[in-house]
Amino acid sequence: MDVAHRGMGWLVIVVLACAACGGSPGASSDAQTDAAPIDAPAPDDASIDAAIDAAIDAPVDAPVDAAVDAPAAYTIGGNVMGLVGSLVLHNNGGDALTIAADGEFTFETPVAAGAMFLVTVAGQPDGARCTVTGGMGVAAAPVTNVVIVCVPVPGSISAGNASTCEIRPGGTLWCWGNNTLGQLGLGTTTASPSPTQVGSLARWFAIEVGGSHACAIRTDDTLWCWGNNGRGQTGATGAMVLAPTQVGTETWRAVAAGDEHSCAIRSDGTLWCWGNNFHAQLGSTGGATSTPRQVGTLATWVAVTAGHDHSCAIDTQGLLWCWGSSQNGQVGAGQWLVDIGQPTQIGTATWTLVTGGVVHTCGVQTNGTLWCWGDKNGLVGNTGTTVPAQVGAETTWSAVAAGGYHTCATQNDDHLWCWGANEVGQLGLGDTLRRTTPSAVGTLTWTKLAGGSAHTCGIDTSGARHCWGTLGTGQLGLGLVAEKTVPMQVGATTTWELLAGTEDHSCAIRDDDSLWCWGDNSDGALGIGTLSSKQVPTLVDIATWSRVATGSTHTCGIRTDGSLWCWGGNLRGQLGLGDAMARSTPTRVGMETSWAEVTAGAEHTCARRTDRTLWCWGSHTQGQLGIGAQSSQLAPIQVGSITTWDRIEAGFAFTCATRTDDTLWCWGDNASRQLGLGDTSSRISPTQVGTAMTWDRVAAGYISTCATRTDGTLWCWGTNAYNTLGIGMTSASPAQVGSLATWSSPAAGYYRTFATSTSSSLFAWGSSGAGLGLGLGTLPAPTPTMVGASTTWTTEIAVGSANTCATRSDGTLWCWGPNRTGNLGDGESWRDVPTLLP
Repeated sequence: MDVAHRGMGWLVIVVLACAACGGSPGASSDAQTDAAPIDAPAPDDASIDAAIDAAIDAPVDAPVDAAVDAPAAYTIGGNVMGLVGSLVLHNNGGDALTIAADGEFTFETPVAAGAMFLVTVAGQPDGARCTVTGGMGVAAAPVTNVVIVCVPVPGSISAGNASTCEIRPGGTLWCWGNNTLGQLGLGTTTASPSPTQVGSLARWFAIEVGGSHACAIRTDDTLWCWGNNGRGQTGATGAMVLAPTQVGTETWRAVAAGDEHSCAIRSDGTLWCWGNNFHAQLGSTGGATSTPRQVGTLATWVAVTAGHDHSCAIDTQGLLWCWGSSQNGQVGAGQWLVDIGQPTQIGTATWTLVTGGVVHTCGVQTNGTLWCWGDKNGLVGNTGTTVPAQVGAETTWSAVAAGGYHTCATQNDDHLWCWGANEVGQLGLGDTLRRTTPSAVGTLTWTKLAGGSAHTCGIDTSGARHCWGTLGTGQLGLGLVAEKTVPMQVGATTTWELLAGTEDHSCAIRDDDSLWCWGDNSDGALGIGTLSSKQVPTLVDIATWSRVATGSTHTCGIRTDGSLWCWGGNLRGQLGLGDAMARSTPTRVGMETSWAEVTAGAEHTCARRTDRTLWCWGSHTQGQLGIGAQSSQLAPIQVGSITTWDRIEAGFAFTCATRTDDTLWCWGDNASRQLGLGDTSSRISPTQVGTAMTWDRVAAGYISTCATRTDGTLWCWGTNAYNTLGIGMTSASPAQVGSLATWSSPAAGYYRTFATSTSSSLFAWGSSGAGLGLGLGTLPAPTPTMVGASTTWTTEIAVGSANTCATRSDGTLWCWGPNRTGNLGDGESWRDVPTLLP
């Protein structure tokens, strides 16, 4: 029955359904019949009133099937990917959760239903930057889709007026160069001519070096600046800021540093600038400021660059905007000799990146074309213009860096091109000639570029950093050196293993079995496919090598598969290729794969196979091939039938070798008594030196020979006109050098001899000149004299015609002497003592 009850101003309609009432309302008569007997008693008034009271006491809006067990809070979690180390997550600023590995995570404290949750990275791991996706919302159900992605910090580099900074993979920050205004961030004003770490933090993400200040963003998106603060460009107080100091408390996504101003984009997409505003480079009214001042009201900025006195930025649509000094047209708005006080759109094209120099600007459009403008003197790849002008017709440009008055850029193949001012070699082209169009720089491929005032730096695809140019304040990171006109690696390679050098070029093998050569290449001896000489080690090819030997104008090497290859000059058939034609790239000698050792003289070559047979070819004018009364050979010919050859060493026009029984044999030119046979008669076949059976290592030079015995003694013979024997006189047969029995390995050149001791010390003696590495200038060394104080030299010593190179046990390579053909390996003209090769 339906009952109406009125009370407290509201109406309740109660629907009663019970067995006593005979069924549910709305049920069919059949259902009512099935539900209860037809003669069931009717409910009394008391039962009806009780049912009404219960209905009135129940919540008005409670559904018949209410879910009384709905949760009051929900868990928040997700997944972490790419983590190395550990990180700390916060939810709503608290509930700290430390995560040490990839995988799922869940915060311990649930979030109330309907409440907000916000997941943030509170503690970034060293060397990586972790970002959050799906970390904010309303808790309406358990959250499992918060994604934390951690990416290793990539290497980056930036160059300023006279300083350079880099962030290395792993997140550490290093700076070098001029520091008179604290621009290195080291807490002092002392210059550093080599890379020095800024603090110990490994959480740096982006770096920008300005005129004499720098700014960087950490992996937690905080912004820090240091250096000259004369115009407030560090965002701090005081004339100088000697160490990184945080700019505000906001988070940032990009930063740029000009000569005396800085600009940066916050995480919300707004753009802010501070520092000098004399040329309106801050994009706002007012004078200089140390407090970041917003540029306009837009929140759509994605990239920013700061030139000397102007700025440019790109918005989310790819549109380019510039402002500040346009005295040289560098703003690109079609005007000279003006300052433009607010962001001005530059054309309608869309851009991927932009970079500003002192008087010019360059950028890459989304179609891969490269454009530059400004600089009335025409140093930017065109004749100077107030609006963007295309550089060439290529559509494959990928990166560009504007220096003071020069520009460098890479294309999609990562090769480098530079142009503009070049008075100190900042283009890296090996000279100081200005270029007005892009010119290819070497053969390296690059991932990062940085243009300084008069120097350039970059990171190649192997991760090695290089710098070139300079004005001599240490900004190259190579010490206080003169200009470098080719890219020079900053920090030593520590992977050198095998070394060879004669005449005017050198070659070496690294621990990855790659082969590198440098020096004179007029005959193709470097094997790089051209005849251009190289002042620094240059990769020969992508093959793997186990041995290398250098002659006067040729080179031979054995690959790891046992095949033999030769290249360079071939006038006497010293390449073993069956003709007298020179080669500029490695060319295979026969098809054998059993070569084990190779050595090269001036115009002849010898090699040993794994079966211990000996083979020689090339010039035989002095009997240096050891094949008897035969002529010079254009292809390998076996030396006798002996199968016990051990170590072989080719001198200028003679050869010496040991056998497995430790006997020593020599043949060829003997005019200077260099065969050690007691006379001056040449030999055309191997002849035993004395009767001793204790020979270990032998070194054959130009007019002399030295060898060690198994008891550690050192013996030399030949002409001593240039003090090459170290015994004070000429000797036609082996004569002991001193009385020491601690020698391990000799090396002989034209007029100089070297040897290492069992304590890994290096000794030199011979002709005057820097090639001895003793710091004696033009003075000779008639007896063995220790080279420096190092006791870490290996047995790898390459003695050229006037220069010398050697490796140390830490894998570093050191060279010294004159550098007339680039054979010194570091572009310097003269080194009087061993100098670390980058």
